[in-house]
Amino acid sequence: LRRAATRLLLFPRLVSFSQHQSAIYQVRRASSSTISGSSSNTALTMATSDDHLPSLPVPPLASTMQKFLTSVQPLLTADELCKTKALVQDFMDTDGPELQQFLEKRAKRLRNWLDAWWEDTAYLSYRMPLPLYSNPGYTLSDPAPCADVQEKRAAQLVHNMMQYKRHVHLALLPVEGARKGTPLSMEQYRRIFGSCRVPRPAKDQRFLFPADRTGHVIVLCNNNFYSVNVADASTLAVAAPQDIEQAFRAILKAESANAPGPAIGTLTGTPRDDWARTFARLEADPRNKATIEAIHTAAFFVCLDSNSPATHCDTFAQVLHGRGTKEASCNRWFDKMQLIVARNGKGGILLEHSPLEAAVPMNMLESVSSDPTFSKPSASPPRVQVKPLAWHLDAASVADIEAAKKCMDGLAASMVARSFIYKTFGRNSLLRWKVSPDATFQMALQLAFYRLHGCMAPTYETAHLRMFYNGKTETIRTLSTQSVAFVKAMDDRSAKKADVLRLLKEALAAHTAYTRMAMRGEGIDRHMLGLRLAAAELGKPVHALFADKGFTASTHWRLSTSTVSMPSNNVPGFAPLVDDGYGVSYQFQPESICAGVTHFVNDKGCSSDALCRKLVQSLTDIGALLATNSSL
Repeated sequence: LRRAATRLLLFPRLVSFSQHQSAIYQVRRASSSTISGSSSNTALTMATSDDHLPSLPVPPLASTMQKFLTSVQPLLTADELCKTKALVQDFMDTDGPELQQFLEKRAKRLRNWLDAWWEDTAYLSYRMPLPLYSNPGYTLSDPAPCADVQEKRAAQLVHNMMQYKRHVHLALLPVEGARKGTPLSMEQYRRIFGSCRVPRPAKDQRFLFPADRTGHVIVLCNNNFYSVNVADASTLAVAAPQDIEQAFRAILKAESANAPGPAIGTLTGTPRDDWARTFARLEADPRNKATIEAIHTAAFFVCLDSNSPATHCDTFAQVLHGRGTKEASCNRWFDKMQLIVARNGKGGILLEHSPLEAAVPMNMLESVSSDPTFSKPSASPPRVQVKPLAWHLDAASVADIEAAKKCMDGLAASMVARSFIYKTFGRNSLLRWKVSPDATFQMALQLAFYRLHGCMAPTYETAHLRMFYNGKTETIRTLSTQSVAFVKAMDDRSAKKADVLRLLKEALAAHTAYTRMAMRGEGIDRHMLGLRLAAAELGKPVHALFADKGFTASTHWRLSTSTVSMPSNNVPGFAPLVDDGYGVSYQFQPESICAGVTHFVNDKGCSSDALCRKLVQSLTDIGALLATNSSL
């Protein structure tokens, strides 16, 4: 299954607005696109801000091909590079112009020529299981010990999230970036709540339900389903936290005396075509209609788990996949966003990725955890209503559940997740040294991988395109000739420190330049994806360039990386994109760096523990280098 995951080779990962704030500012200044229709960006509102954003551009074909050739140089021999150059030229002389013209015509019809293609190709047509292969997660800070911590924490978060939902529906959220003159698309915020993915053969469907139908959450407890109404359909007023807590406590008490329900939720963690076949049977039984409708229209799921993860790594894994059917994997529904709260109050958010990029709900989660705006009670809170939901299963569905449980156990056992907090320095020191925190971490990761595996790694980092209408993501190709030169010089005992500093400076500058380019909509990977999809639309065979080593090697992302900016010492998490790779998430605190690392359990020689150790050492070595010359 994981081998099939390399076919797309172009997966979105997490990225936040504040990831590259200075880069965004410079991109906007350098961009020829202007925002019209408003005399002041600060006057933009969430309701209309996207209308003023520029359309997503189609980069010039020659420019993308030249940047592609530059990016593959570190991975190819001289002969291989010569072959790739010949294929690029042939593509430019044959298929390329026609495909480029198709994209340019599409861009004239659609304000975002990639949006629909991206959702279909990267998500809805993707047949792998959602846990690990698609759904990213984010852990919550550990709660302060208290009685009834599970229901208290879950109730407060549900209340705050529903208040946030109300703000989204009424378009009350401030437009991100407007005060800095770089307004970002807010469209994805409208997709956080009430969105649902439905399994279908070959290609799933996604639905987004209106606010007046999404005033309830689905609580999963002991594998059993409850619809809990927590908001008024007309006024959107939210029930009081203590009333939601009381409802959750009643559910927990009732389930403490019950046997576990059938592990129906594990079906959502199987390959999509398998789940689609089972779902068709469940959907065909009219007795399941009310339950399915309640699930699809819910604002989100609340998973009240019966276990208590001990360490942050345990919580990390609990959020990503549930840690197996003997822990919490049965108490999940991977087709919707899930708030996960264990018995000891630890937990997080697991996203269904198709409606939005993960930074948007991450921003939501941080807001509802720290902004008092969303903890304020409604003036006229509605009464909480709890309704148990029933399933009717035939023998075939029961057999499918047993197979799904084995699948979930296999998934949980297939990946190792580790995390650490680096406390020697953080964002403040890096800024004082006048270097980009993000670029510095990326160079440390390049160095750590090289020290561990003896080779350089094609690296995917996510840049956002939210400066454009309905913008999603682009790839930052971190591996460059400059990063290779720095990494090799770093451990060369004969290299002079001044030369290593110069090479580091050049590598950081190259990474920052690529970041800005990607965020201007001038990246390589989304354009090349568009060219391949254009060929499919025109019924043309894929050009040999896309089977060449230059393309396949440079898109075999052995390091899949992403960063968010949050005030808490927690990191998002996701699985690697390839069997012999790592998933690396990180964020910066003023005086520390938090990181999470994952790898698959196989014979490919990867070790998250070892990479974490090498990464810590690489950060220390680069920090020492920067500290000797803060004028870099």
